[in-house]
Amino acid sequence: MKRWYAISLSHLGDCLCNLGDFKNAESCMNQSLNLSVEVYGSHEHEDVAKILHNLGNLVHTQEKYDEAQQYYKESLDIYAKIYGTHEHVDVAKTLNNLELLALDQGKCDEAQKYLEYSHAIYIYAHGSKDLPDNLMQLKLLRIMQSLVPNAQANISNSAD
Repeated sequence: MKRWYAISLSHLGDCLCNLGDFKNAESCMNQSLNLSVEVYGSHEHEDVAKILHNLGNLVHTQEKYDEAQQYYKESLDIYAKIYGTHEHVDVAKTLNNLELLALDQGKCDEAQKYLEYSHAIYIYAHGSKDLPDNLMQLKLLRIMQSLVPNAQANISNSAD
């Protein structure tokens, strides 16, 4: 029964986040996290990893980048322990969010590493036919990387 309550709190937190009620969303997700750890006896469970991932999304939305990275990486570590490998779709989803986080911070090289790794996992898990969105992200990232130096040069030239 507690497990379902924890899952419901997590879903409620997601809904509240989507509505912009970040304070109550975080409260629900933290309650869900604590209850899940109590139910499973440790952090090493898929439900706990999902909640941490969602907490990362919540604080990422609020531009709390360091906190988001911490949640995503903790989630990633749990998934790796649970599945015994990094070749799992849940790992790829978390890597994809780390990629978006790096982009928001202007860290294009770091973002590319996360994106290429998640791309490789998606290919391993699903084959190449299911990857159009991921491929498009990779192409857009490469375009952005080529534009940033040009934009910086233009800004420097206009300042002179």
